[in-house]
Amino acid sequence: MNMIYRFKNSIMVLGILWSAAALGQSTNFVHFDTEDGLPQSQVQTIQQDDDGNLWIGTMAGLARYNGQKFTNFSKQDSLAEDWITTSYKDRSGNIWLGHWGGGVSKYIQKKQNFINLDFDIISQFNPITAIIEDSDGNFWFGTDGGGVYRYDIQNNTVYVVTTDEELSGDYVSSICEDNVGNIWIGTDNGITIYDKTQAINAEEAYTYLNIEKGLIIDNITVVQSVLDNEIWIGTRGAGIVIIKIIEGISINELETIHDAVSTIITTEDGLSSNGINSIFEDDNNTIWIGTSTGGVTKFIPDEGPRNNDAALHNGTFKVLSTPQGLNYHKVNVVFQDREGNYWIGTEVGLNRYRSDKFQIYDDADGLANNIIWSIIQDKRGNLWMGTNNGVSQMSMNESGSYSVENYNTSDGLVQEVILAVCEDDNGNIWFGSASNGVSKLTSEGKFKTYNVGNGLADNTVYSIAKAGNGDVWFGTKKGASRYSPATESFETFTAKDGLGGNNIYRVYADSKGKIWFGVLGGALSVYDGASFTSFKDKEGIGSNFVLSISEDGAGNIWLGIYGSGLLKYDGSDFVKYTQADGLSSESPSLIIADNEDNIWVGSSKGLDKLSHGTNSFATFGKKEGFLGIETNANSVCKDSQGNLWFGTIMGLVKYDPNQDIPNQIPPSVYLESMRIKLKEAELLKAAVYEYDQNHFTFDYLGISLTNPGEVVYSYKLEGFDEEWTPISKKNSATYSNLPHGKFDFRIKAANAEGIWSEPTSTYSFIVTPPFWKTIWFYAICVVLGVLGIFIFDKVRTASLKKEKRILEDKVSERTAELAVKNEELAEINEDITASIRYAKRIQEAILPPISIITKHYPESFVYYQPKDIVSGDFYWMDQIGDKLMVAAVDCTGHGVPGAFMSIIGNNLLSDYVNKQKMTTPSKILDSLSQGVYDTLRQSEEDQDAVKDAMDLAFCSIDIKTNKLQFAAAYNPLYLVRNGEIIETKADRKAIGQPVVDGMQESFSNHEIDLQKGDTLYIFSDGYVDQFGGKKGKKFMGRRFRQMILDINDKNMKEQEAFIGARLTKWRGERDQVDDVLVIGIKIQ
Repeated sequence: MNMIYRFKNSIMVLGILWSAAALGQSTNFVHFDTEDGLPQSQVQTIQQDDDGNLWIGTMAGLARYNGQKFTNFSKQDSLAEDWITTSYKDRSGNIWLGHWGGGVSKYIQKKQNFINLDFDIISQFNPITAIIEDSDGNFWFGTDGGGVYRYDIQNNTVYVVTTDEELSGDYVSSICEDNVGNIWIGTDNGITIYDKTQAINAEEAYTYLNIEKGLIIDNITVVQSVLDNEIWIGTRGAGIVIIKIIEGISINELETIHDAVSTIITTEDGLSSNGINSIFEDDNNTIWIGTSTGGVTKFIPDEGPRNNDAALHNGTFKVLSTPQGLNYHKVNVVFQDREGNYWIGTEVGLNRYRSDKFQIYDDADGLANNIIWSIIQDKRGNLWMGTNNGVSQMSMNESGSYSVENYNTSDGLVQEVILAVCEDDNGNIWFGSASNGVSKLTSEGKFKTYNVGNGLADNTVYSIAKAGNGDVWFGTKKGASRYSPATESFETFTAKDGLGGNNIYRVYADSKGKIWFGVLGGALSVYDGASFTSFKDKEGIGSNFVLSISEDGAGNIWLGIYGSGLLKYDGSDFVKYTQADGLSSESPSLIIADNEDNIWVGSSKGLDKLSHGTNSFATFGKKEGFLGIETNANSVCKDSQGNLWFGTIMGLVKYDPNQDIPNQIPPSVYLESMRIKLKEAELLKAAVYEYDQNHFTFDYLGISLTNPGEVVYSYKLEGFDEEWTPISKKNSATYSNLPHGKFDFRIKAANAEGIWSEPTSTYSFIVTPPFWKTIWFYAICVVLGVLGIFIFDKVRTASLKKEKRILEDKVSERTAELAVKNEELAEINEDITASIRYAKRIQEAILPPISIITKHYPESFVYYQPKDIVSGDFYWMDQIGDKLMVAAVDCTGHGVPGAFMSIIGNNLLSDYVNKQKMTTPSKILDSLSQGVYDTLRQSEEDQDAVKDAMDLAFCSIDIKTNKLQFAAAYNPLYLVRNGEIIETKADRKAIGQPVVDGMQESFSNHEIDLQKGDTLYIFSDGYVDQFGGKKGKKFMGRRFRQMILDINDKNMKEQEAFIGARLTKWRGERDQVDDVLVIGIKIQ
C-alpha cells in the first residue's frame, strides 16, 4: 500500500511540474535547411503547384521541392528579384510572387516559366506584402508604405488606394476576401474593409476598424477569412481578434466590432505567443497560428454553432514549438499540401509535420537517461523503463500528460544500468542489471536484491520473462535461471540440460506456455515445461546469434537473427525476410506485433513495419518522424491502448496508431525531361523525329511529399511495349533503336501506402521511317522496277534471239561431233562390258561348288548376291582329310576392285590349305594377312601403296568328331542351339593390316563342340548394312539375329529363300549398297 500511496503522491506533485514539460516531447517534425538545398534559411512563403511541387520563398531566392531535391531560382532565372516576401496561387494554377524591392513575378504553370509584371507603376512599389485574387478575377497587392493596388488583369489597368484614397494606413500587412466578397485590408493603423458593391473610388465603399472602434491594437499583421464567415485578425503583440459578421448587417453598417460577434484570444486562452505572424485554416477546419516567439498554436474548434462571443473561444489549443521538435520559435508561414502534410516556415528553415504518430521523450522530459534498455507497462498502466542511469516510471495524468519518477541505487536499486524489466503475477517489478544481479520492487515499495549468492546463474541479466504458471525466467551470461514464487528459489539450466548455449540474450514466454531462449553463439531453444528443444542452422535459422523473439496474434514466433534478417516460425517451417524484401537491416534488435498484427522491427537503422495485409515493408527514420533511429535490443512494449513504445539511444519513442494517418493521395506524376541520344531535348507537342533520332531517355517523377523515398513506378510506351514494366523505384526509362511509328509514353506511380495514380500520358511523338521505307519510295521503286523489267525484257529478248541463232549453229556443229564421239564411246563401253562379263565368268569359275558342304551336311545353303556384275564378296570351301573348311570373305570395295581382291584371297587360301596343308583357322588367317600385305604393299615407304584388306569368317569342321575351329577378322559366327544364338566374336582387325615394327598379332582360334541340330551362320556385312524400311535405316545386326531365330525351324532351302525375300522387301526401291553373302550349315 505504501507504494501505491507513493505513486499517487508523485502524480499529484509531479503532475504540476510536468504539465508543461509533457508538452516538451519531440514530435513528428522533419527539418530542411540550406544543407538540404534551400537557397536561404528564412522561409517567408510556401505554395504548391498543380504538379505537386512545393515552392518556398526566402530572402535569397525561390526553391522548388519535389520530394527528392530542391531546385533554386533567382533573378538570373527571370525572377523580378531574389528576396521574396509573399506569394499567392491563382485559380489558373499560376503562382504570384511579391518581392521586397517592389517587383512581382509570376510562374506560368502551363508553360512552366517566369514572367514579370511590366506595367510602369510597378517600379514605384514599396515591398510587396500581400497578394490575393478576388472573386471577380482582380488581383490586389499590398505594399509596405505604398498602400494597395488593384490590378484588373482583363483590362491591364491598375488602381491605387492609399491613405489619400480612404485607406486606413499605407503600410499594408495582409489582405483577404470574406465569403460575400468584401476585401479586408490589414494595416499599421487598423483595418480597412472595401465593399465591392461600391465603386472603388467611392468614399462610402470603405469602412474602418481601429482602436476607436473596438480593436485592441491598430498594428495588424494578419487578416484571414476562416470557418463560417469569421475574420481572424492577428496583431503585433496583442493576440487575435475574431469577428463574425452577423447576418443582415452590411459592412458599411459596422460602426464598431461590437456590432458583430467578436472576441479576443491571447496566451491566457492557450496561444503560445501574442505576436501573430500568420493564420492558416486547413482542410479539417483547424486553425494554425504562426507566432513570433512561440512556434505554432493549433486551434481545433469545438463542434456546434459559433454565434456568440463566448462560443468563439470554444475549442482546443495545442502548441508545437521547439520543445516538440520545431526548428525555431519564430514562425512566418504555415501551409498544408494536397496530401495533408503541414509545412512550417521559420527564420531558420522549413519544417514538415504530418501528425503526432511518433513522439519522443528524453532526459529533458525527466527520464533518468536517454538510453532505454527495456520497457514494460504494469497492471496499473504505468510504464517502467530500464535505462543507462537507473529506472524511470511514467504515469499518465487525467489531462493525458505524463509524469515521471526515477529510481537509482540510492533508492535501493541494484545498479544504475538496467537491461531488463518484468512484472510478475504479484505486481512485483523485477529489474535485471548489467553486472550486479536483479532487484525486485515489491508492492510495498521496497527493493530486494538477488544475485549468484541466491542461486542466480550469473549477475549479468539480459532478459526477464514471466511464464504462464507464474515462474519468472532470467536470461544471463551463464545460463537461464527460473525463479519460483512459491518456494522463492532459483533453478539454473545450462547447455548440459539441453539449452542451445549458456549466453542467454533473450527470454520470451509465448501464448502456448512455452519459453523461448535466444542464445548468443548457440542455438535457439524452446522449453515446453519438461524438456528443451534446440534448432540448428540446417532447420532454417541461418545464424547462432538470436537477438530478439516475439509472437504475433496468430501464434507465429518471430525471430531477429544477427546478420540473417527476420524469421517467422509457424511451428513447422521458417520464412525469412531480408534486405532484399525491404528490411532495413539484416540484424533486427527488437520485434513486436501491433493490434492489427503488423510486425514492427527495430534495428540500428530505424523502424520497419511489415504490413499484415500486403506483406510489404515500410521504413521509418528521421525523414518519417522516427527521431530515435537506433533501437535497443528487445526494448519495446505495447500498452493497453495499443500504443507502441520503443527504447532507443535517443530516448523513449511512442507510436500512436490513431495518429498514423494513411496517405490516400496518389503521387502527382509528370515528365521532367527528355534526352535524345543522351542529349537534352525540348518536350515539344506533337513532335516528329527523324528515323535516326530514335534513342530516347525519359526522366519522370511522382511527387509524394509524405514519403518521397518510397514512391514506385511502372511505365509503358504505347506503340512499342505490350505490357507495363515491373514496379521499380527507378525514375527514368530508356528506349534505344525505336522503329518508326506513333508512340505515347505513359507512366503511373504509387505512394508508400500502395495508392496508384491513374496512368498518365506524358509525351506523344512520332518517329518517321527512313526514306526507303516510305510509301512514295515504294511507289517510285515499283515504277522503276516495271520500267526496268520492260527495258530488260526488250534487251534480253533481242540478245536471246541473237544468242539462239549462234547457239543453233553451234548445236548443229556439236551434234555432229557428239554423234562421232557416241559411236566411239559405245564401242569402248561394249568392250569394257564384255571384259567385265568375262571377269564374272572367271570369278564364278573359281567359286567352289556347294556340294563340298552338302555331301556331309545336306541341310546347308549359300546366299550370294553381288551388288555389281562382279563381286568383292566370295565364299571358299575345301576338304583336307576329315577337315571341312568353309570361309565367307568380304574384300574391300565391290565391283571390279573387289573382284581382283577376291581372286588374290582365293588363290592365297588354296595355296595355304592345299599346298601347305594348313588346317588351323587362326594360322591360316595369320598367313593370309601377311600374304595380302606382301602382295598389295611392296614397301612401307610407298605412299601410293594399296590400302585394301579383307574381313572374313573361317570355319574348320571335323566331320568325324563334330569339333569346330573358328577364327575371324571382324565378322562373327552365329551358332543357333535350342532356340538361342551363341555368338563367337571375331578379332577386331582386318586381313592385310600393316605390320607394326615387324610384329603382327596372331588371330584368335576358337574351338566349339558341335551338337546335332546346331546351325552355323557366317556372313559378310552387306546384309546388315543395307538401307531400307519405312525410315530408310540400316537393317542392323539386332534385326539380323532376330531373323535367324525366327527362321531356324525352317529347312535350309526355305531359310535361303526367306533371307533373299526379306532383303528384297527391306530394300524396296533403294539401291543395293554392298555385296551380300550368307552361309548356313545345319549339323545332322
